[in-house]
This record gives sequence, C-alpha cells and structure tokens, in this order.
Amino acid sequence: MSGDGAVFGLRPFPAKPPSFKLVVRQQPERARLCSFKEENETIDRRPVDPPPVVEVQSLDNNIHDLLESTCYFIRVSIVHPHSVPAKSPALSARYEAVKTPTGADATAGEAIQTPEKLKQLDGLPGALCIFAKLSVRVPGIFRLQFTLFETSNRGLVALASTVSDTFEVFSPKLFKGMRESTAFTRHLAAQGLKVKLRTDTAIGRQSDSRRKASSVTSGSRFPNEVATNDAI
Repeated sequence: MSGDGAVFGLRPFPAKPPSFKLVVRQQPERARLCSFKEENETIDRRPVDPPPVVEVQSLDNNIHDLLESTCYFIRVSIVHPHSVPAKSPALSARYEAVKTPTGADATAGEAIQTPEKLKQLDGLPGALCIFAKLSVRVPGIFRLQFTLFETSNRGLVALASTVSDTFEVFSPKLFKGMRESTAFTRHLAAQGLKVKLRTDTAIGRQSDSRRKASSVTSGSRFPNEVATNDAI
C-alpha cells in the first residue's frame, strides 16, 4: 500500500473545502401562482419569469473540478423577503423558508440544477444554472435562496449560498402575463439548453383583441372564423 493517503483510487480529502461564491446573473421578477390538486397530485406549472440564472464562481480557481464532477448541485428554495437577525455576531442573517398553509414546500417543478459550462453574454465561459421550470405555490412577495451543495463521503455539505432580489407571485386574476424572453435566456437557449422562449405575449393578446373587435364592428358574418385564422 502506498503512503500517499489514497486508497482504491480515491483522493484524500483536501485540508479545507473548496471556496465558492454564487452570483445571480438573471433575477426573477414575477410569477403566476401555480395550483396543486392533492387528490391526484397534479400541478399546474407556472414558471418564474424570467427564469433565474445563477453562476458559481471559484475563489481558488477550482471551477474546472466542479464542472467535471457530479458531486455538486444548486438547490433553490422560496424564502421570505426580510432576513431574520442572527443570534450571534459571528453568524450571518438567515431567511426563513416559505411553506404552504398545510406545511408543504412552496416550490414546485425543478428546484435542483447542476452547473454547466456555458458562455455568458460577454462571451466569457461560466458555470451556470438556469431554473426554467420553477414554480411557486403561494402568492406574495418573496426571494429565492440558492445553495450550492457537495455530496461526498463526508455527507451533504453546503458550500455557498445567496438570495435573489424580491419578486411577486400573483393570483391568476392579477397576473398580467409572461413577458418576452430576455436576451440572456435566448443566448443560453442557443447553446442547447431546453428553455421555452416567448415573444411579447402582451402585445400579441392586444393585437388579437383589436383584430377580433374590428371583425365584429365591420359587420363580418363569421367573427369566429376570423378569430380562428388570427390564432394560426
């Protein structure tokens, strides 16, 4: 047996865990409340808009190892907008998780992502996660908390955490619709990420309404037929 501390090809644990920092590159702004039916456990998905994007930065030039490993992932949770004061000056302030009235997790959809090497808008590569299928099950004003975890023989270790800006989750009656996909979202989708892209849906609905109103006031005998053609 060699004396380098490695057994069966496993590398010895580093003297200290790698240091990382999380940066929110695309902030959430709004979302429509998603519904959940407990009788059949179905969820009406309503993704956060725009989809949040988080970058993992290495403080000790260890980002290549992170991208090559399957041991790292980012978990997102819904938290209240205001932090809770720390009990000790040595501790940082924390944010309380948001729960549904029944005590369940307020998130729905895909709340865990693995960092990928992608080009940012400036052309520089980065270790990015995009949360394109994240929904919220309670209305109100919240933040998203992102935590980078590492899984190893030591168990699950939290390496870094950050929170987003505040955003609002609206009821269906108050929600004004999804906005056009941002340039950053389109840029990431062009690199192969499966992200649903949107045009300016508000303008589209307004144009449809005007065309339908025009068809009725102009004396069209077949307003339904006109509306059907517009929808194609």
